[in-house]
Parts: sequence; C-alpha cells; structure tokens
Amino acid sequence: MNRLFIMLSTYLLIINCYSQSIDCESFNPVDFIDEINEDELNEQDINIIEDAIQELKDYPIDINNATKKDIERLFFLDNNQIESIMYYLFLYAPIKSIYELLYIEGIDRNLFYKIIPYVYISDYKQSDDRVINNKLKRINTSIVTSFKSNLNNKEGYVEKYDSLGNINSNKSYVFNRLYNSTRINIERKKDFRLGLTIEKDPGEKWGDFISGYLWLMPERFIKNIIIGNYKSRMGLGLLMNTGFSMGKGFYSSSNLSRLPSFSPHSSVDEYNFLQGLIVETGFSKMLLTMLISYKRLDGITDENTITSIKKDGLHNKIADLEKINKVSLLTEGFSLTYNGDVYKCGINMIRNLFNNDFLPSVKPYNIYYFRGQQQLLFSLYNKITKPGFDFSSEVAICQNEKKYFEKRYSFSTVNSATFTFSGKTGISFIQRFYGNEFNSFWGKSYSESSNLQNEQGYSFFCYFPFYNDVLIKTGVDYFIFPQIKYGIDKPSSGYDIFFKMENRIVKNIKLNFSYRFKHKNSNGKDYNQDTFYISTPYVDSLKFIPHNVIAANKHQGYVSFDGKSGDINFICITGGNIIKKGNEEPPTYGYYISNSIIYKPKNSAISGNFSFTIFSTDDYSSRVYITERGMPYSLGFSSLYGDGIKSSINIKYDIFKGLTIWLKYSNVHYFDLDKIGTGLETIYGRNRSDVCALLKYKF
Repeated sequence: MNRLFIMLSTYLLIINCYSQSIDCESFNPVDFIDEINEDELNEQDINIIEDAIQELKDYPIDINNATKKDIERLFFLDNNQIESIMYYLFLYAPIKSIYELLYIEGIDRNLFYKIIPYVYISDYKQSDDRVINNKLKRINTSIVTSFKSNLNNKEGYVEKYDSLGNINSNKSYVFNRLYNSTRINIERKKDFRLGLTIEKDPGEKWGDFISGYLWLMPERFIKNIIIGNYKSRMGLGLLMNTGFSMGKGFYSSSNLSRLPSFSPHSSVDEYNFLQGLIVETGFSKMLLTMLISYKRLDGITDENTITSIKKDGLHNKIADLEKINKVSLLTEGFSLTYNGDVYKCGINMIRNLFNNDFLPSVKPYNIYYFRGQQQLLFSLYNKITKPGFDFSSEVAICQNEKKYFEKRYSFSTVNSATFTFSGKTGISFIQRFYGNEFNSFWGKSYSESSNLQNEQGYSFFCYFPFYNDVLIKTGVDYFIFPQIKYGIDKPSSGYDIFFKMENRIVKNIKLNFSYRFKHKNSNGKDYNQDTFYISTPYVDSLKFIPHNVIAANKHQGYVSFDGKSGDINFICITGGNIIKKGNEEPPTYGYYISNSIIYKPKNSAISGNFSFTIFSTDDYSSRVYITERGMPYSLGFSSLYGDGIKSSINIKYDIFKGLTIWLKYSNVHYFDLDKIGTGLETIYGRNRSDVCALLKYKF
C-alpha cells in the first residue's frame, strides 16, 4: 500500500514539475565553493575540486545499485541525509523515478537540485538477465582534450639576450605559452577502468606530466586493485588523505566522517597522489587495504641531504628543470577495518622513507618540522552511526627517525560528532589536537593551516529551517597555535564565524546570503626590539628577531540571486570584504558585482553563457574571488584586485551524439593598472585576454 501511494504521488509530482518547467540541471557547482577557505586555495586545490565535481558528472551514481560509499561521493550531503537515502533504498528499491528522492527525509528542493545532475535511475530489474549483462559489459571510452592560451605578450615569452648577444634562458620560459591537457578513459562497468592523462602548463615542454592507471574490480575476495597513480584516504586523514577535502565550513563534519576510500588519480594535479599499487581484499565485514608507492619528487638537494621539496609541479623555467626528480619517496602501509552496521573501527599504518635525509634550513617557525629519512605513523579509527547520530574519531602517533638525532614521537587526534533532530535540523562538533612535532607527509584533515601540526581547535556548526524553504546554516571555529608558525612570530589564537542563508523564494528563483568573519594574528611590518636565542635539537643557538604581531580581521560575504525564465538562467552575485590589520593602518575594502546569463534551449545543439563582473579593491590583501561557469574540468575560479571589469563568453556545441566542443573567451580590463602581474608573468598594458577550447568525444 505504501509503495502504491509513493508511485502515485511521484507520478503527480513529475507532472507538476514539468508543468512548472523545473530545470533539473540548474544547480551550479560553484554554489558550495564559498565553503572553502579561499585565502589558502592554490592551483592544486582547485584541480582537486574540479576533478571531484567532474568525476561525479562523468561517472554518475546508479541510485538503485549504490552502496554507502557511492552515496558518500556526493560530498555536499551530511551523514543523516546519506543514511536516509540508504534506508529509503532498503525499503523501496528499485525506485522508479528520480523525483522519489523528494520523499526522503532531509531532501528538500534545494538539495534535490544539487543531487540530480550526478545520479541516475537504472532499470536493472528486468526479466532477461542477459540484457543486464550486456549493458554492464559494454566498454565506454571518453577522450577529452583542452587547449588554453593567453593572448598577451607576457614578459616570460619575450626573448632576452645577455651582453654577448646570446639568449638568456634564465629570464624567460623554456617553451611556448600554450596549455594542453588530454584525458583518455576506457571503462567497463563493474569490471575495469583504464585512464591516461597528459598535460603541459604554459611555458613547459609537451608531455611534461604523464599519469596513468588501471583499476580492476574483481569484487570477490580481492575487491579492488589499482596499478599506477591513485588517491587514498585512511581514517579521518591524519595519516593519509591525497584526495578531495572541503576544508573548514558547513560540510566539514560530514566529510570528516566519510568511510576510508581510494580511487584512481586522473587529475592534472602533479603532487597529491601516490604511484604504485593498492589492493583491497576482505570477507564479510572485514577489509584489508595494502598499498605501496615509489614516487620521484621535485626538490633541491645538497650532497647527501634534501633541503626542500617543490610541490607546484611547474617546470617552465631553467631553474625548475634543475629540480626535477631529485628526491625519491617510498610509501608503504595498510589499513585493516571492521565495517559493522553501527560500529566501525580500524588500524592504519604508514611508512615514508626518503632516499636521503630531509634537512631543511632551520628557521624559528620550522624547528618542529620533519627532519630525517623515515616517518612511521600509526592510528586507530572509530566510527559509530545510529539514526540521528554519528561519531567519528582518529588517534595517531608519529615517530620521526632522524639519522643524526634521537627518535622523536608526537600525538594527534581529531573527533567529530553530529546530531540530527529532524530532516532539516542538525548540529555538529569537531575537536582537533595536532602535536607540535606531529609530521604526516600525506596527511590532510580538518585544520586552519595546511600542516597537521602545532594546532588545537574546537568547532560548532548547526543548520535549521527558518521559514518555508529558508535554510539557515551557522557555525564557529576557535583555533590555537601553541608555538610560533610561519607569518606569526608568537603563540596565537583566532576564530572563524560562519553564517549562510539559502532560500528558494518561488519555483525558479533562489536567494542566498553568506557571511564570514575571521579574527587571527599576523606579523606586522615592524620588528620587535628584543633579540632572542632559541635552543633547538639541530642548532645550539638560533638567533631570532621577531616581528611585532598584530590583530588581523576579515569580513567577507555575498548575496546571490538565481532566477530562471524559459531557456534563460540569470545569476547575480554581489560580494566583498573588509580587511583590518592592526590599530594604526586604515581598513581596506574590496567588492564585486557579477552577472551571468545562461542560455540552454531545449532540443538545441548550441548552449552557452555570458558573464560580466565589475570589481574594485584597495590592494592585493582585499582581493576578491569570483566563480563563473566554465568548461569541464574548469570552474572558472578567479582572484581579482585593483579596479576593472572581467567578462567572458562560453559556447557549447553538440556536433553529434557523443562529440561536443566548448569554446571560451575571457578578458580582464583594468582601469588603474598599466602593468599586470609580476616577474615573468608581467603584462604591460591594461588588458589580459585568454582563449580556451575543449573537445570531448564519448563512445
């Protein structure tokens, strides 16, 4: 009877949805980019985010055959929403329509629009099993190649000559300005996936980065095998997390409590991956994951020591080429987990071994950084999941073996608890303690800084409905740095305050408001008159003249309006920030107004969008961040400062079934600058223009 009622209600809902012209693909992935700490974003972070979103598009989730790990790929869902989906599938699978998701507790219309681009409904319950087998065994291939070029004459592409008339290669890029990436993926569902990625950044030689993998899925005693490049996450990330992480924000608790996982590395990120073999095996509720990786890293070496590691993956200057593959790192480890319905636990171990001692020059802020040749890390992982409650915890110990010094140990832990009182109301708590000498080369978890070291903190987040379709999210994070760190020459503390309102005013109009305030300390321009001498295990007496430390406050926020009429979508975002450092300097301001028009007619091979942004900032510290719809593997994420206008046009053309081309042109015009950028990136003039093209063939 219940099933009959749901089917009838779903039928009426579908008719209603189509009559109201609800666009099931109106969700813009950049809606949740503001959850990330923009100030600490770099190109590698953006690549990871782009790939996480694009992988969901390329490999959508089959709802009727989904496991909990599959649903957890939807990283914008919290734990209760994931459990509600799994419970609904347990009762009613196979579901007949995607609109049945609206009947699941905790899934409102706003969340529904976020989910549906990345899921589909299979018809796996057919009478003829041979039809199912043929569908599963079909080999799918996709080839994606993209090109990008700056149209301006950058300083790095101008030939420079020395006093003898020879080209000075140290003051220019080694190759042309063209960016290119090619990705080839071949898969047979539930069987295997084969991938190859080739990329060159502007100024690099062709094929500078080549990455590949073979993913086998026997699904017997041996569950999964990846040979080549892969990403892995153990526990809550204290020992290892080379994949996607949302940073601090409203999704933090749900992302922390995701089940341990691994996947192929198909990104153009040249650093955050392992290279070798990972195998998952097990029976019943026990799983054993074993991995080994041997990877060459860029860095600077001095005789038999490693002084620094280069992580940006750029090889467009002679100095960069001299650092290629100077360091080798062997990583090996295992994860043994028990996966019960309510209680889950595991033990993890990782060993990192460098080819030589890693001995960076000693600075006051890095006296607790890893030095030596080997890291040994152990952790215990626990997770309890019940209706309306989730608790996840990881406790880790790090042993740093130093060739010329004694072994040193350090302890870290991160704990997360989430309580859900109804489908739309919940609270979460996160506590973290990262020891001063805790060093995890591949670790990445919930933190204020990029290293899981010298940090303690407590977070509280909650969300609740306010009125009709209005959802309020708010939270606070308090963090402490017990020792000095880079950019702060004394022990310090700070806090973050988050607030966000999501509102679907009527069927095709959304209004969002977001505000964030951060208070922390930073070094001022002046130095303290006192001189200190620090005793360290590596240097008997280290001279230290600290900066005067000042308070730094940042207010940032935006209001976004998203409306749809017929085949046209309008998005308007107005935002800005206020930066105040110390008591003597005046505050600096930055603001922007961004408008986008998205045209997507039904039954047409051509679609596109146009974006227009006005921005004004007092200086670089008050720079603003904007996101615009881009091409696959490209979010269109930009950092802007000064006074100017940014515009872009993006056109998509479906040439025929399976073959699509994207073309994009963007321009930034500055009113107050005659020179854009610094160093080899310098452009003399007031305009920066870029063109992009992407071709995707799927068969």
